[in-house]
Amino acid sequence: KKMTYTFTSAIVISIICMGTASIIFIIKIFEGNNRNQMEEKLTSIQTSLSQTYKYSQKASDIYDAEMADEMKKIAYNGQVDINIYDIGGSLVESTNPDIFKLYIASSRINPQAYHELMFDNKKLVIKKERIASLEYYSLYAPIFNINGKFIAILNIPYFLDTTNIKEDAWPIIAAIINLYLILIILAVFGARIISGSIARPLVMISSKMKEMKLSDKAEHIDYKIKDELGILVTAYNNMVDNLEESTQ
Repeated sequence: KKMTYTFTSAIVISIICMGTASIIFIIKIFEGNNRNQMEEKLTSIQTSLSQTYKYSQKASDIYDAEMADEMKKIAYNGQVDINIYDIGGSLVESTNPDIFKLYIASSRINPQAYHELMFDNKKLVIKKERIASLEYYSLYAPIFNINGKFIAILNIPYFLDTTNIKEDAWPIIAAIINLYLILIILAVFGARIISGSIARPLVMISSKMKEMKLSDKAEHIDYKIKDELGILVTAYNNMVDNLEESTQ
């Protein structure tokens, strides 16, 4: 029983750890794919806006009606909302200004994102933000003019379709869980068989000793495997021979 419990526990714990690691790995893959999609979207919009504003010298130039229309076209083609902040972190232009006018969202940039862009010189920042109970990803990137001057900050609210992610991920996770449950069941039976095969010679020795009588010839135990139990069985068989000689 002790061997069965030991083997079973060791195997089951190993399988659970492997299953957990597999599920975490699958989730990381989906998260990585989502991040790649966000980065591609942000890079595409950033490139388009940099072309639009390549001759601009400051963020206030975006107030130009022609440029504002071009930004709306880029937002429409990319199926996203676009917010533009100046290098001081204040909102300059948005394709969805109502959320700022109604104070649903702040007209000031996320301070952590601002610090990473302005002082850590990062080229891309992704932050989780929240409006009421709605959580979404907010993508930030700098906009440079043709001379390489930092003139504005691009922001894209990115809403993931969590329903589709779950629909894609859960069948794989469910399959992994089912597979490892089967492995656990097989491991339990395997542990019982292995522990039984190891304990069988010990049980035989115990039963033979109980049956041993000086008036009867004790029988040898037939165990040909040369392992630790084989040494014990050989010692028992030698003891039986010695006892037979002493009895005679």
